[in-house]
Amino acid sequence: MNQKQRSDLEATISQALEEMKEEQGSSFSIDKVNLAELGRRTGISRKRLRKIQKDGFVIKDHALKGTHHGSTVLTGYTALIDDMLRKNNRNSNNIMDILVAHGYSGGLTQVKEYVEQHLYLMPAKREIVSPQ
Repeated sequence: MNQKQRSDLEATISQALEEMKEEQGSSFSIDKVNLAELGRRTGISRKRLRKIQKDGFVIKDHALKGTHHGSTVLTGYTALIDDMLRKNNRNSNNIMDILVAHGYSGGLTQVKEYVEQHLYLMPAKREIVSPQ
């Protein structure tokens, strides 16, 4: 869920809560909101509303957002890829063919992402300089 979706969801919920507060007056309690009614007004499931209510009606990201696994299918082959990048081979399809020949069983997308993140290993491009 991106920032815009999160803020839209918060705005929808806060608007519905304000409407319910106006209708119920002083008997309104944020802790005892009727989730079924709030769900009808917002179109959000009661399960999701229960979770949001538990967090104080603040929309949070899931706990694993932005984390990476320590070891992947590609982990054993990174030295081979780094070597190919140093030799100026950045074509991920060629790298994939060589990896498969060495026993790699993962996907092309992982190889492409790794190559994209490690382009700094490639030698600098040569520049033609006019004679002096």
